[in-house]
Amino acid sequence: MRKGLSWFLLLAALLGILAGCRQSDSEANPLRGRSSGTTPPALIDEPLVVTVSDLALAPTAYYGRVVRLTGRFRRLPVLTCSDVTRRSPAVWSLTDAADTVLVNGTHDQLARLAPGDLTISVQGRWWRWRGPVGCGKDAPLQEVWYLHVSHVLAPNPITAATLTPVGAVAVLPSPTLEPPPTEGGPGPIAAISPTPPPTSAATPDPFATVTATPTVLVTPFTATPSATPSASPTPTPSPPGTPSGTPSATPSPSPTPTPGPSATPGGPTLTPTLIPSVTPIPTAGPSPTPSPTSSGNQEDMGELATQDLVVEVLAPAARHRWTVEVEQATTLTVNVATPTNRNEVVSVTTESGNVLITQNNASGAAPEIVSVALPGAGKYYVIISEATGQGGPYSMILNTTESYNFVFKGTLVYGDASSADMSPDSDHFWHFEGIEGDHIALLVAPADQSDLFIELYGPDAALVFDDPVDDGGAGVPEFLIDFELPETGFYAVRIGEFDYAASDYSISLEDFGSFP
Repeated sequence: MRKGLSWFLLLAALLGILAGCRQSDSEANPLRGRSSGTTPPALIDEPLVVTVSDLALAPTAYYGRVVRLTGRFRRLPVLTCSDVTRRSPAVWSLTDAADTVLVNGTHDQLARLAPGDLTISVQGRWWRWRGPVGCGKDAPLQEVWYLHVSHVLAPNPITAATLTPVGAVAVLPSPTLEPPPTEGGPGPIAAISPTPPPTSAATPDPFATVTATPTVLVTPFTATPSATPSASPTPTPSPPGTPSGTPSATPSPSPTPTPGPSATPGGPTLTPTLIPSVTPIPTAGPSPTPSPTSSGNQEDMGELATQDLVVEVLAPAARHRWTVEVEQATTLTVNVATPTNRNEVVSVTTESGNVLITQNNASGAAPEIVSVALPGAGKYYVIISEATGQGGPYSMILNTTESYNFVFKGTLVYGDASSADMSPDSDHFWHFEGIEGDHIALLVAPADQSDLFIELYGPDAALVFDDPVDDGGAGVPEFLIDFELPETGFYAVRIGEFDYAASDYSISLEDFGSFP
């Protein structure tokens, strides 16, 4: 009896360990229709030695590059608001005799130990962030060039003893910020004034000579991002250890489905993938998809399981009808994303044709998110159409009360940036239209200590990369730089947190080919 109890306790402990992490076991996390992708492109990691003035005078020339530079450490005033506070990623700065660049990363230790004007040498990635900065939900949009520091090269290690300035260090005034606007007010709130020249010799720069030319690296960004996050009902998520799948391919006219519970037409089953340490790397072969049938301008697209991502193309004046079957009364949430010039209409009906809901609330870049109570077990239809009869692509995923919470956010265009709060036990999807051969740059930057990953899905809803993009740890931005799109179509970007934790993050999409 003691032996049996010991085995039981050991088994319980193992199950507890597995429940606390994302796992890569393909049997526990079956995929439907997923096709293999490729390896994410390597980051451009060969560091360039530059000066503060180099970055200040020609910020676009170093976009996405890892650089080394030396300057004097400066704290930035903390923006505080009575209600909603929108901050940029920059939390400190480096300055030389005349110029200043904004910085984030490794700030906690420096803030505790570094005196002002300490000369430090750092290495990090030079990036552009665009988003709301200031007080209130309607804070003005700013464009901020900043350095995400990954290493402090000198002094190293950072201790109270090593951080005492040595020699004649110039005492320079702190950078001045323009006062925050009132809620909804216009104008920049963090433009750094050029720093006056030092009154005495500064600690020598170990990498390069400084060129003194003033510049401002924070400017108003007047074009409103098209990606407007939309709220979505949060169904009760499956426990983290619940077996399920991850996104994969979309339905396409092909063979009749293989019978059995795993033969799901179309897209990937999107559930958080449990892994011991890094990212989910599940593998599984595609499942066949039923051929769509047509009745007038309505196409029968076959059955769609909850948590399956699909990307389809609607013909002009057509309607797509998807079948969903449930085993009990539940709340069905339909997420639909389209390009910014489309206006999708979503209807949910019973098998007999009784319309439960028809919704057309979203506009511009916002997704259409429909939540409806299904009264009992049975077959229902989700019907997708376009309000003006336009044709074009759309992306869709279904959730129920019992499933994991996948939430569609905005549709981005090149140059867009936005911020979002991701609730625990949920993942976000953003979308964009791309053209074959476009070189893109994608940044997802947490404003907290969340550990995010990125997955990219192509116009066929299949994963573009076998492995998620996950080069950093907790609180570190994830970059996809200079990636060439393999085909023209509607792409989906999945953002998840490895421990299913909440995250406050920003996302930006750039046409990397537009930078020198």
